[in-house]
Amino acid sequence: MALSPHRMSIRVRYPEADRLGQVNSSCYPVYMEMGRTEMLRATGMSYRELESDDCCLVVAKLHLTFHKPARYDDELVLETSIDRATSARIDHHYRFYRDEVLLAEVRTTLAGYKAPKRVLGVASIGRAPNGKVDYKRIKAEATAALAS
Repeated sequence: MALSPHRMSIRVRYPEADRLGQVNSSCYPVYMEMGRTEMLRATGMSYRELESDDCCLVVAKLHLTFHKPARYDDELVLETSIDRATSARIDHHYRFYRDEVLLAEVRTTLAGYKAPKRVLGVASIGRAPNGKVDYKRIKAEATAALAS
């Protein structure tokens, strides 16, 4: 199913701005997650449903280009679209606008994988007798746990 671009509004909140009143770059991935989530919801599905089927999507690549700064209390329009989708990855394109002026563009690649049924507690495994983390032991114990 081809998805048309999804648009949503985002109001920049005070804690998302730096001392110059500009949106901190760390906020854009959060905004993008909102765009992806709402785009999926518009199709009648949710991330919760995907995850209940043990499907997971992780950001494997992110490229962000700033054109103009977004500022505190701006009302942004985020347009989210899919450039390409395969059985293993989804390439998204995001555009941030203020009053129809392009502020930033982002491209991401999400990798899909099937989550294991069993979650491993890293804190409880892989400790050497001296209390230090033993990465070889973590790998061995994780491999054995997933195989069972």
